[in-house]
Amino acid sequence: MINKKNGVIIKYMEEVKIKLSFPLHVKKSIDIIQKIIKKINTIIYVVDSRVFELTFDLNILNKFQLKNKILIIFFNKTDLIDKKDKKNLQDFINNLESNINQIKEKFKLKEIYFIIGNKEKIKDLKNKLKEIANRELFINIVIIGYPNVGKSTIINRLINRSKAKVEDKVGTTRSLQWYSIEYNIKILDSPGIILPTDTTLKDALTLYKFNIISESFIPLPTEKIQSMLRKYEKDSKYNRN
Repeated sequence: MINKKNGVIIKYMEEVKIKLSFPLHVKKSIDIIQKIIKKINTIIYVVDSRVFELTFDLNILNKFQLKNKILIIFFNKTDLIDKKDKKNLQDFINNLESNINQIKEKFKLKEIYFIIGNKEKIKDLKNKLKEIANRELFINIVIIGYPNVGKSTIINRLINRSKAKVEDKVGTTRSLQWYSIEYNIKILDSPGIILPTDTTLKDALTLYKFNIISESFIPLPTEKIQSMLRKYEKDSKYNRN
């Protein structure tokens, strides 16, 4: 239950706009992907299902030339959400599917697929990659998404070994690395991408709370961030299980 004072604070957080920072290593990664995008024919966009509306940003796709490419949107960490949130996620995906032709046309995409899973359940993703590879003869994949949404863990599961560096820490992957899934399937890991767009303080704190961004992304003193986060967490809607 939110008391009157806390309600005012939450309203303030919803109204205040801030601009997230744009780390140099992320800019460099975008530049490199832009240079090699012609060699890529498949993109896996990983979304954190706990905060899917905040970690799914089609504007990221504007950074790359995607004509005739295949886009797979993988909704990860579904094992960490409850029944109600799973329904909200499915409604969100249904809405995307109803607009699939517009999305394809906007980015000149060849195909779009939506897959739901988690780090232990990537069979559907792997089967889809094999299906595409059998049809296309080979696929070069780049995996993108916000920081700490599980990109490196997914790669580890796909290649059946622990190669890609994984830590519960924002921005673990700092360079671009190629891995082989099968002889005709290669995948490129990349650092998390967050564009320097305006967002609300509330959304920024939500991303921080779920360890998707670090304090350095939020243009406020550390003490202020921690203080506001404590007040924000009194809103039971956003408490972690």
